[in-house]
Amino acid sequence: MLQLNRKLWAINRHPRTQNFGRSAFTLIELLVVIAIISLLAAFLFPTFSRARENGRKAACMNNMKQLALGFAQYTADYEGRYPGAAQFQKWANGGHWVAGSSNQTMRLNAPDAAGNPAGTLTSVTIVPDKGAIYPYVKNTQVYHCPSSMDGEFSGLTYTMNCAISGVKENSITQSSSVILLDDEKLNNDGYFYADDKVGSTDQMTDIHNGGGNLAFCDGHVKYYPFAVFPVSKTTVGQALKVRTTGAPRFYDLGIGPKGFNENSKTKSAWGTCEEPAAP
Repeated sequence: MLQLNRKLWAINRHPRTQNFGRSAFTLIELLVVIAIISLLAAFLFPTFSRARENGRKAACMNNMKQLALGFAQYTADYEGRYPGAAQFQKWANGGHWVAGSSNQTMRLNAPDAAGNPAGTLTSVTIVPDKGAIYPYVKNTQVYHCPSSMDGEFSGLTYTMNCAISGVKENSITQSSSVILLDDEKLNNDGYFYADDKVGSTDQMTDIHNGGGNLAFCDGHVKYYPFAVFPVSKTTVGQALKVRTTGAPRFYDLGIGPKGFNENSKTKSAWGTCEEPAAP
């Protein structure tokens, strides 16, 4: 009997059977845990954000590759000539890679003559499925970057290099160096104005962790940090818009003396890199 009592006493004294008076964290312990979680979140959330944006960047690159393939199929069907680069003032002439309507809305990518700031809604919008490339891609979703809210609104993020508007693809001497499409910031008409005569505001986006994607005439797509993508002749160190050698670039001397199509017959129908004018 004495041995049985000792066994029962030992069981009752076992830690798992004890009813401890201290059954919760103290306030200090809770504050320490919260502080640790906050520190971890501060380190990890930016990493998660960058990883998510890298995924969107990859989706954006895939979109541009599909569009570049559409351009290749188009040129194969149209005697090796690129479609128009879609100045919205020239849309009525037809034959552009995208089309538009004047009774809908889009956003300005730069202040206009009326003094409206960039981002202002205007009465022109993009209609990708009416453009020359759509029959080859048959998907309006590939026309805008998944990171761009403006692209979701307007239906278009990507914009075509005006220097190759309506030109023969075999006139480009280095197709792997000449830009076909740009992932543009606040795109408004699918037309990337690459002229060096005026201070164009067209520029590549920096939404993909500080940079954007470019598609080239040979069909490949590459990511570039915004800091190494010069877009304006008037900005110190940014001469990309005027150079005719190296990569990436807009112009190619195989196209013409100034690196882009200046043919007067083509000008009215396709547009050139000259300052857009109403038809």
